[in-house]
Amino acid sequence: MILKNAIRGFSRNQKLTAAACSAVVVLVVLLMTFSNSTEQSRLQLRHTYESMEVTAFLQSPAVNGRLNLEEDLFQAIVDSGYVDRYSAVSEMGESRSRVLRGVTDPETDTVLSAAFSSVQWVPWYDPSGFFSDDRPVCIIPRLLAMQMQAEADNQAQLDALAKEDATNLSEVKAPDVLENLAFQFNLTESVSAVVQVVGVYGETESLDPEELEYLSYSASGDPNVFYMPLPAMKAAWAATGEPFSFCEMQMWLRDLEHLDEFKARMKELGLDQGGVRLVMNDTLLRQVSGQLKRQIRMMESILSVLLILVAGIGFGLSFLLLRGRRREAAVMRSLGMKRGSVFGTMLLESGMQAVLGGLLGAGLTVLILGKTAFQPVYFAQLLGFYL
Repeated sequence: MILKNAIRGFSRNQKLTAAACSAVVVLVVLLMTFSNSTEQSRLQLRHTYESMEVTAFLQSPAVNGRLNLEEDLFQAIVDSGYVDRYSAVSEMGESRSRVLRGVTDPETDTVLSAAFSSVQWVPWYDPSGFFSDDRPVCIIPRLLAMQMQAEADNQAQLDALAKEDATNLSEVKAPDVLENLAFQFNLTESVSAVVQVVGVYGETESLDPEELEYLSYSASGDPNVFYMPLPAMKAAWAATGEPFSFCEMQMWLRDLEHLDEFKARMKELGLDQGGVRLVMNDTLLRQVSGQLKRQIRMMESILSVLLILVAGIGFGLSFLLLRGRRREAAVMRSLGMKRGSVFGTMLLESGMQAVLGGLLGAGLTVLILGKTAFQPVYFAQLLGFYL
C-alpha cells in the first residue's frame, strides 16, 4: 500500500519530482567531480611511488675515509625487504701498482662503465656471465697487455738471435700472451690466488714497442686495476678464513611509500652510528609526494565539508517539500491512513526522487569525466545524507 501510494505520488507530482531530482543531480555532479579530483591525486601519488627511482649508498663517516662494510651487515641490508637491486665493490690493493677490484656490474666503476662495451675477450671465454662467474678470472688494462706482449716479442727476438735461425728479426713475434695469461695475488701473507686473464679493457693509440717500455698506468701514480667478478673474489677470499668486506655499496630501493621504515630499519642495524653512513637521494620524492599528500588532505577536508553541506541542503529541501505537502498529508489522513503510513509514503517517494536524481547525476558525471569519476562510496554517502 505504501509503495503503491509512493509510486502514484512520484508520477503525479511531476514538478515536485523534477525539482527534487534536479537538486540531487547538481549535488551528485558537484560531489563526484570533487571526489574524482581527490582520487586522481591519490593515483598520481601511487604512480609517483611506483615510477620514481630512489637510490642509497653507504660511505664512511670520515672525510675521504674508506668504507669497511662487513658481509653480515651487507647481507642484513640486502634482506631487509626494501632493496630492489644493488651494486657492490670489494677491493684489495696488493701493492701500489696492482689493485684487484671485485664488482657486481660495470656501473659500479666509472672507468669500467665507459670501457666495458669495448672489452676484448679471449676466444674461449663467454663474457655474458662474467659478473656472476665464481671462477678466479679478471680483465686487465689494455696498455698493460700491450706492454707484456711487447716484452714477449722482444724475448722471442732475442731467442731467435741467439739461435741464429732468423733472417728478419722484425718478423719474429711471440704467441698472443692473452691466450694463457694469469697473475698471482697475495691475499694475505700465507694465502695467494692465481687469477686468469680473460679480457682487456681501455683504449690506447698505436704505440711503438720502444714507447711501451716507458709507459704504464703506474707512471702517473695510478695503479693497474684488475676487475674481477665479485662472486669470484668472495670465493677466493674464503680460503683466508677471514671476514669478507665491501668498500662500496649502492642500492635501488622499493616500497618507496615506507622509506621512513627503511631508515628506521637501517638504524636498527647500526648504520649512522658507527663506521657506516647511509646517504639517500630521496629529496625529489619527498617534495613531490609531500605536495600531493598536502593536496589530498586539503581536498578530503573540503570533501567532508561538502558532505555536511549536502546533508544540510537535503534536510532543508526535504523540509520545504514536506511542508508544501501538508494539505496532501491531511487528505491522506482523512482517508484513514495512519500517521506512520503517510510518513512512510512520503519518505519512500523522496527516496525514489533521490535515487533517480543520483543515477542521472552519476551518468552525467561519467559522461563528462569518464568512468573513473564514479565513486560508489561517496555516491552512497550522498544519498544517505540527502535522505
